[in-house]
Amino acid sequence: CVIVGDRKIDESFSWVDTDNERAGYETTKRIWEKGHRKIAFYGVLNSIYNKNIFDREKGFRRAILELSGKPVSEEYIFRSSYDQKSAAENFLPFFSLKEKPTAMFCSTDNHIPPVICELSKHGIKVPDDFSIVGFDGIFQDQMFYNFSIATNVQPFSIMGKRAAEILFGYINKTSVEIIQEEIPVKFQDGGSLKQI
Repeated sequence: CVIVGDRKIDESFSWVDTDNERAGYETTKRIWEKGHRKIAFYGVLNSIYNKNIFDREKGFRRAILELSGKPVSEEYIFRSSYDQKSAAENFLPFFSLKEKPTAMFCSTDNHIPPVICELSKHGIKVPDDFSIVGFDGIFQDQMFYNFSIATNVQPFSIMGKRAAEILFGYINKTSVEIIQEEIPVKFQDGGSLKQI
C-alpha cells in the first residue's frame, strides 16, 4: 500500500506527500518579505483528516516566531470546514479586529473565494488593501477579478509517479521496505500578494 498526498501515523505504511510544514514556513517568509508584519492564517477545524493543514500551520507559526520574535496573535488564526459557506461565516470576526492583518495565508485554496467575497462586501480590495496566498494550486490558471492567485502548487504528477515506482517495487519484489517521502511544493507567484 502506498498513500499519495497524505500520511498515516502508523509507520507500517508507505507514503508520498508534500513537505507541508516547510511549505507553510516558506510561504509565510515570502509574505513577510513583501513587507507584511500582520499575517493571518486560515486553517481548518480540528479533524484527524487534516494533518497536512496542521503541518502548514505549524510552519506558519514557526516562521512568525522566528521573524517577529513573538508568537502569532491567536486572533489572527481563523478556522472553518472546507465548504465556502462555513469559510465565509468563520472569517467574519476579522472585521471586528482592532488591528487587522494586511495579509492572509490560506491553508487551502478553497477558502480564498469566500474570503475575497467577504472582504469585498466590506470595501477591502485584494490586492490593493489586503494580500492573500493559498495552497493547492486549484486556481493557478484562473483569474479572480483582475488578478491571479499566489499559491503553492502541489506536485501531484510527481507524487503519483513516485508512488507508482514504490508500488511496482513491491509488486516486482525488488523492494520490501517502507518508504516515506516528502516532495517540495512549487510556489506560484500571483497578483494577490502585493509588496507594501
